[in-house]
Amino acid sequence: MTPRKRAHRSCFYAETNRIRLQQANPEVAPLVLSPGEIQILGVVTGLVRMGG
Repeated sequence: MTPRKRAHRSCFYAETNRIRLQQANPEVAPLVLSPGEIQILGVVTGLVRMGG
């Protein structure tokens, strides 16, 4: 989670000496972090949308 305690849906890319989290929203810049700065709390494996 971010310092503001929000969760984000991102694609995870392990790159040389860094982790890049690419946001689903293309207007938001990716987060580039060192491996010690991130903790993955869960993985989304599916999505169910209910609507009318």
